[in-house]
Amino acid sequence: MNHLTLLLSKVQISCDIHGDGWGWDTPWVPTFDNLRGGKGCPKCKGRYKTPKNILLTRAMESSGKSGLEFQGLLGSYVGVRTRCKVSCNIHGPRC
Repeated sequence: MNHLTLLLSKVQISCDIHGDGWGWDTPWVPTFDNLRGGKGCPKCKGRYKTPKNILLTRAMESSGKSGLEFQGLLGSYVGVRTRCKVSCNIHGPRC
């Protein structure tokens, strides 16, 4: 195995805090070169991208806890700043 092949090989590695990266919803399987260059755990570095379905589930759960009903997105999902439509359980959809 030459040096370049070794550097570009993907590895299954665990973070001491967040566990096995390959088991996450969006798997983290870095190359040796990424690790050597200091690109460690994306969750520790604040760069982990949570999948859309998990974010939507969290939005539905948190809106229910605050007395709101999640009704969907306004437009298509483009990221965490995507606007959504909610309805107040007491005052209705337009309070």
